[in-house]
Amino acid sequence: MKYFVQIQQEFVKHASNWDDLSLKEQNAYLRKHPKSKRRLTAKPDDKQIEDLRKSVKKLDQNLQKNYHTLELKNISDELSKTFEVDEDFENDSFNVTNKKGFSVYFTKTPEQKEFVANVQGYSSDIPLGEVGNDYKELKEIVDGINTSWMKENDPKGDQW
Repeated sequence: MKYFVQIQQEFVKHASNWDDLSLKEQNAYLRKHPKSKRRLTAKPDDKQIEDLRKSVKKLDQNLQKNYHTLELKNISDELSKTFEVDEDFENDSFNVTNKKGFSVYFTKTPEQKEFVANVQGYSSDIPLGEVGNDYKELKEIVDGINTSWMKENDPKGDQW
């Protein structure tokens, strides 16, 4: 009696037209009969397609975020060989302090292509604008911040 249900299900599958079976039923049959010569012919329904698109989109977003975090980490690791670096990868940013004690705060732009750099001034931040994400360019910016630069660019430059 217990096998009667299985026999009946197999009979229904063989008796019905293969093309009339749903994608799920065809998959189940092929899993159960791996040596079958039949191939999937059913098309997924709209809901399955939409679910697949959502999962691909979510995966793509995760990959992009992981790539940018990895890119930030690589640049941050290179800069930490020369400078003191404080990382904040959740906010796509890091703070670099040069040997003279001046800090430059780098944040990724919303497009994730470049950095926005700000120098910590005496009373407020001094914007440097957008800079590329090339390690050498960032290193030159951090190295170039010194007392004379601060006197020229900081509104309260006389304090330096």
